[in-house]
Amino acid sequence: MFLLPIRKDFSIVEIGSSLLLHDMANKVLRIWRESRDCGLVALDRDWNGEPIVDFPSGWQSDDGAGEFFPLSPTERGSLCGYARQGDLALFLVEPILYPFLLRSGTKAFLAAPFNEWEKARLNDDWLLTPREDGLLGLERPWGEVASLAPFSFKFINGDGAWINPPEDAPNVEESKPGARNFIFRKDRAQRDLLRFSIPSDFASESIDELAERLIPEGWFGVRLESGETRFRLFAPRANEVTVDLSKNLPSFPSETHSLVKDETGAWQVNLPNDLSGWFYSYQVEGSNEEACTDFNQSAEVLDPYALAAVGPAGPGIVLDPSTVESFITEPFVSPSREDLVIVEVHVRDLLAKASLELTPSERLGFSGLSKWISSDDCYLLRLGANAVELQPILEPDAETVDEYFWGYMPVNFFAPASHYSLNPEQASGIREFQEVVSVFHDKGMAVILDLVYNHVGVPNHLARLDKGLYFATDKFGRLTNHSGCGNDLRHTSSAARRLVIDSLKHLVRTFDVDGFRLDLAELLGIDFLREIERELLPIKPNLHLIAEPWSFRGRLPDVIRETSYSLWGDDLREGLLDYARGSGDAASVLRWLQGSFGSSTARPSQTVNYVESHDDYAFIDRLTERSRRNGSNPTELDIRRHRLALAVLLASPGIPMLSAGQDFLRSKKGVRNTYLRGDLNALDYSLLEKSSEHHEYIRDWIALRLSEVGQFLRPAEHPPKSYYQSFMPKGGMSLALIINADKSQGPRRLFFAVNSSPNQEVLFPEAPEGFGDAVLVANSEKVSKQGLQDTFFRKDGCLCLPSVSTAMWAIS
Repeated sequence: MFLLPIRKDFSIVEIGSSLLLHDMANKVLRIWRESRDCGLVALDRDWNGEPIVDFPSGWQSDDGAGEFFPLSPTERGSLCGYARQGDLALFLVEPILYPFLLRSGTKAFLAAPFNEWEKARLNDDWLLTPREDGLLGLERPWGEVASLAPFSFKFINGDGAWINPPEDAPNVEESKPGARNFIFRKDRAQRDLLRFSIPSDFASESIDELAERLIPEGWFGVRLESGETRFRLFAPRANEVTVDLSKNLPSFPSETHSLVKDETGAWQVNLPNDLSGWFYSYQVEGSNEEACTDFNQSAEVLDPYALAAVGPAGPGIVLDPSTVESFITEPFVSPSREDLVIVEVHVRDLLAKASLELTPSERLGFSGLSKWISSDDCYLLRLGANAVELQPILEPDAETVDEYFWGYMPVNFFAPASHYSLNPEQASGIREFQEVVSVFHDKGMAVILDLVYNHVGVPNHLARLDKGLYFATDKFGRLTNHSGCGNDLRHTSSAARRLVIDSLKHLVRTFDVDGFRLDLAELLGIDFLREIERELLPIKPNLHLIAEPWSFRGRLPDVIRETSYSLWGDDLREGLLDYARGSGDAASVLRWLQGSFGSSTARPSQTVNYVESHDDYAFIDRLTERSRRNGSNPTELDIRRHRLALAVLLASPGIPMLSAGQDFLRSKKGVRNTYLRGDLNALDYSLLEKSSEHHEYIRDWIALRLSEVGQFLRPAEHPPKSYYQSFMPKGGMSLALIINADKSQGPRRLFFAVNSSPNQEVLFPEAPEGFGDAVLVANSEKVSKQGLQDTFFRKDGCLCLPSVSTAMWAIS
């Protein structure tokens, strides 16, 4: 966005909390570039055709008016929420800006004081309907609407979720941080947004070109050297940067120092004395006359390289990186990728109802987790998985320590969550999380961090440094929203890439973690993902890199198969659900059991196989026969289907992942999105007793997979086709598979059979004993490496498998 200063000689009319410009001549509110040679100007009201006050004289033709073209009603409406089109008032919302709130089929309504705001969604008179151009629109008679002006309005979806206007729309008021409304004025409806041509003398590089060209050099953050404390910040388009400091938090800030800008765009100040433990933040001032800037001198900016923070708004804590490096002398050696069995966990969900004696503060974070992992009552250790994937543990945008959060709205990429720390003012979270990782390693479990780099939460400190440098924008200068969280990292920006890579290196070196799962990695782009891989693997060669391969924009390209990334697999997630319900087909199951997960993988271990994660319903809720997707009281058929699905999951090549509590049938009681529902997400360990047989079944399947018997389920590379021999009876709901059929991996083989038909047993043409001495190691009730009693019926040398059941034999 190319902004110009607004003239100060205007009168002010107050409407609600909005200040509106009012005068006889048109005045400029904002100017921004659409491209090198084309721009947009927002006026204080509809253009009257006269010369525009404050418009740069060099950008106009001689008559001052011939180069301006009003935006079409559709363009204006998509930017400002409304427009006049003849005798109609047109209200528009662009679903692409709200991919989560306005998914396909979701209703949207116009909400304003005259229809009692949230009650609007109860009346279809205010319903926006789909248009051919992809927008949602509502038409009302202009006179009817204009008679009510001026008024505030916004949109609301059918579930009651507010759809906030873009923060940089030219007609927005903000009643409180993050809560925004459009303002409707009848004198700003059709000619207040104008497109114009920029003369070649004023053309400049685009924000995309600028973001690639401005390359950070040297170190950033804080360094303690030679008796000095040195601060360094990258803000190449700022005009002034100051650092606020205080030794004591209650008196923050007690002193302010100016930084000096060098030729690379970095700002630095060297202060005498060791200021370790002091509190600091920045104030960044700029002219807002360059593309996509949003400087606010009064805002406190948390250092993006702060190693610890008191809270999401800051301040940061002065720490030298050398003082927080890992105390580990021998790095943990993680299991190889094909041998991983991951459990996805959330710190507070694990601890909320754990029987271990903990203080209320310990139960909220890192210190309690360390104690629980070390205890004899640790459920994760009993389950037998060899890796945990921790939901985000970096500084989130939660406002209070008691607020439940998942962590997917980070405000800093270096600092452990202050709300998980016992003494955030002393940066205790660093040592506390180091202890968490160390204890997991002592128990033989790898630690994978779920990280969010594709967007940030509130406050958006990076935007205060330089919005366009760190975030993608559209032609109107609005933040794009393919993450569904309000902004998208500009993944082509040199500054953004440097920040992310420095963060990842810090997490490896400081905490000795074993891998990362990158949230909505499609928004980072294949080139950036490759750069991350090149930078990290030399530091820790056995590091596990996992990518969520989609976003609301699309999916990663198939060339991701040429990297070492493993991808979350939605193909198996959705297909296995259908198969377990009795509506899928065995051909897909056969493909998964043979390690074939599509064109985006070159090796079986490039897929993370799962049927439940933190997102969406619990698997038992999706699977259940009960109404309202509430599987908290599952039927016997629900349980059999659940076991069948997890047996297929754990028998398939690739990396299996469970969600904590899935093994004891944890339900979210039919609630789909529980990101604010700590009450539903907390693990109820009493269910371990109630569902002990189910827990033991999953535990023993994990043990079987990781045993010598289960080695054939974990190929590192795709074996030859002769490695498998399959049998698929008619009906399409069952199959049997011989694994290591060609004996290329030794004389032992496995025979796995599955039948998801809800009411029909199936006869396989071969029985496992037809291939050698066969020992049953798993059925639908029990799993044992040592062997189980084989009670399956045979008929004329054929194996009979009951409905909704699985079985595996080891053949020697």
